[in-house]
Amino acid sequence: MLSHTKISQAIKIAHNNANNNNKLNHTKIKDNICNSVDHIFKLLPKFTQYTNTISSDLIHNTSTFVKHLFTIKSTTKLSSTVTLRIYPLKKTNIFSSSHMEYIIPSYLDIFSQLLNNKEWLNTTTFTSEEILELATLFSNSQDKDKTGNKTGDKTGNGNDNSNGNKINDIYTYLDTHKVGNKLGDVFYSSLVNNKLPTTILEQYPSIKLHRLLINDFTSWSIIANIESTMTHVAIVSFTYEGTEYANSIYIFINEHTTTSSIANITKLAKAIVHRIIFYNKLLNTSRVPQRFILYLTDLEKEFDNSVIAHKHFKTQNINSAVTNKQDIVIYRKQELFKSIFHELNHFHTMDFTTIPPTVLKHLIKTHNIARTNTYLLYECVTEALANVLNNIYLSRTILDFKSNFAKELRFSTMQVAKILSISNYTKWNDFAGNSMHIDARKHFKQDSCVFSYYILKWYILLAFPTYIVKCLDANTLKFNVNSHAHTAFNNLIKIFDAGRTNPLLSETIDIILQLINTNKKTSNKRAAKRAAKKIVNKGTIGNITMQRRATTLKLKEKQKLFSTLRMTCL
Repeated sequence: MLSHTKISQAIKIAHNNANNNNKLNHTKIKDNICNSVDHIFKLLPKFTQYTNTISSDLIHNTSTFVKHLFTIKSTTKLSSTVTLRIYPLKKTNIFSSSHMEYIIPSYLDIFSQLLNNKEWLNTTTFTSEEILELATLFSNSQDKDKTGNKTGDKTGNGNDNSNGNKINDIYTYLDTHKVGNKLGDVFYSSLVNNKLPTTILEQYPSIKLHRLLINDFTSWSIIANIESTMTHVAIVSFTYEGTEYANSIYIFINEHTTTSSIANITKLAKAIVHRIIFYNKLLNTSRVPQRFILYLTDLEKEFDNSVIAHKHFKTQNINSAVTNKQDIVIYRKQELFKSIFHELNHFHTMDFTTIPPTVLKHLIKTHNIARTNTYLLYECVTEALANVLNNIYLSRTILDFKSNFAKELRFSTMQVAKILSISNYTKWNDFAGNSMHIDARKHFKQDSCVFSYYILKWYILLAFPTYIVKCLDANTLKFNVNSHAHTAFNNLIKIFDAGRTNPLLSETIDIILQLINTNKKTSNKRAAKRAAKKIVNKGTIGNITMQRRATTLKLKEKQKLFSTLRMTCL
């Protein structure tokens, strides 16, 4: 195992690098996250070389595949045109009644009205006790005018803190209580089955545009943020190969529309269109999402106190987007481009919808995970491909892609270790060893697909040169569900097992877990000073003398590196 000195040195270098994020533009910040993790992996030269070799093998063994994707990427920029219009979502001197079809509806006002509509309630499955509970809760809802302007403050940061706090309490209830969850489900069912009262549809004409916000993956806390922060919408049309796709992309933003911001939105719109038509060229299809809706919130994917205290990964910590195979909704600015690829993979059925039951049985047998969780295994296939395609689009050359893919492998390794650390694992073999002792106390609970998004995806990325050949269709990159006798699924199990039993991966995860646990123990200034004194007394690492100030870290700096739940560092 590594000495405290080496671990502290790595943490210091990584945090210093991460702390420079605020001084860099957005592109460099993303790259700096990769570099921050790489400073830690300087302690692990064998694993670093291993990831470099995997990336080299991917380029060497599948050069035709990689070159083909880069060629498609270059041609998408030449075969489309984009136009956009920007409208305000609040009352201004240029706000008009026509803008009502775009504003984000006030769901609490809608729910309050529905709970007082006996005719609508009779179409639902609510019990009288549930109706009373909800009616009491929503009696605290604040008033809003018909344009969606709030008279209180949803975030609790305005002039009416008491109202804001009450609103937050209601949204928390919708996220955490069974009856609150049911209200969202019943509302969505009424919406898609045309059972909402006409008065509601007339008062809130934008309900149907925003309907996909109500789903199992978007938490109400995120919807609350969207309601309170979005100020403008950019409506994008584009033309591709002579066909116009009018008003197909909606970009909701939380900033004033200046000349520079309009230029940035136009640039973003073009980048989205290029990724959409990438699939048209790859799959030789004309199919595109009916609506592509983005809410560019500043909410980030992070560990919070609930995750740490209860080992419970929730959608608000993990998820960024959703699709119903017609529309796509993305509600975080963070990892936006990767999320676009992820949802387009679902939209074009690049993954699978059914899976042999033997796959899940094998994974439960070979990993210390709870049987009670819901495991959507197709998500690992979707996320792995999204990671690679996003990498290609953000790399200027194949040589850049080679370097970036190796960085992604190391970053994914770090993320897996952090998830295991939350469950108090100290060794990889306690989680996925051959002679594993089942310890239910360490099982994490997932409302989001943590096991697929991070761990199974990690296995696939580490074997991606093999995965392309053994599991994907060579022409379309779709998972080969039609392979003889489930060959692709059997090969997928072999890939999972190869990663799970790899001694170098086990050793690497164990070292990172030690690093994380050391970081936990020095998470306050007093403990950090004691650790620093201990390290200084131990002397040097090579020619580098460790000084106390180099190991006394601010908690905020540590959180930048160890709290993120990003799925990609690019």
